Amino acid sequence: MRFYATCGLRAAVIFQSACAPPNSVVYDRQLPGTTLEVNNPKVQLIVYMDLKCSDAKRFMQNVFPLLKSQYIDREKISFTPYAIAYLPGSMPAANAVYCALEQSQNAFYVYLIYLFENQPPEWSDWATVDNLLTMAKAAGLSVDFDQLQICMKESSASFYVEQANAAEKIILNGPQHSPVVLVNGLQVVPAGADPYTSPTFEEVSAAIERAQAS
Repeated sequence: MRFYATCGLRAAVIFQSACAPPNSVVYDRQLPGTTLEVNNPKVQLIVYMDLKCSDAKRFMQNVFPLLKSQYIDREKISFTPYAIAYLPGSMPAANAVYCALEQSQNAFYVYLIYLFENQPPEWSDWATVDNLLTMAKAAGLSVDFDQLQICMKESSASFYVEQANAAEKIILNGPQHSPVVLVNGLQVVPAGADPYTSPTFEEVSAAIERAQAS
């Protein structure tokens, strides 16, 4: 059977290590500056997202704002987003947000959220350097845009994307999908007919509450 790269890939398999609990993270090399830290966080929320993925867009629009207001802003959890690239044409977008990160963490978050809020249709070839630079300016990033453009054109931050891709592949031990949400290393798998779409706020919140109580 041949698998094609799609946003909510039903063929994805969750990795289970013989030396770790089911669905646990066995590889997590944090990228510098992506984590919103709190003092001694008991709960860590990690999300892998392809910037062209419509399911990831729904997560950022419908789930992330509630997680931010109820947990992140109140410093109850740490939050680490990873931009991955497995959908056709998505590498320039992932590279672009890490280019912004190289200048400031705030620019990374503003740009990441803006790209999801203004994400064109998944099938369209929108993630070009020219479009991404225009969107960066529209997002109001406080960065050196000449430096940002050079990084985009030269794919200078693609190493970060490759790291994130490698980590997610090991977690899933199979084809990638997006978003992949982890609470203290355990994947939050959405209930229902398609477990590879975006989990709901209630599902992620329940996982956070369980982790806090443990």
